[in-house]
Amino acid sequence: MNTAPRRSGRRVGDRFGLRRPVRLGRDAPAKMAARSINKAEVLAVLADNVIVQVIEHRDRYVLLGLAADRPLIAVVADDEVTDATVLISVYQPDEQHGWTPETIRAILGDDRREEGP
Repeated sequence: MNTAPRRSGRRVGDRFGLRRPVRLGRDAPAKMAARSINKAEVLAVLADNVIVQVIEHRDRYVLLGLAADRPLIAVVADDEVTDATVLISVYQPDEQHGWTPETIRAILGDDRREEGP
């Protein structure tokens, strides 16, 4: 996984730091409803998070954050055309994919910031 800074200067381990208005992507509302995730939870994660993956070829970021002690992962992209941050997807981390409570605490609670699974 590439951790080099991109044009935005954001890299794995950094806070995303919401700089633009948020727009929901085409499929995001349906995904949120199916997963019982509301917009307030999404905004909480976008306000306080850690970048766990930079998908350079797609100009996307995978963020890990907490919404009322509920860990959530948000996939976002900066849209240069509309000057917005677009929410592509949001979901609860799954232990089957390596997101144990210990891993989440280490990423969110450690000043050293470690890369997620």
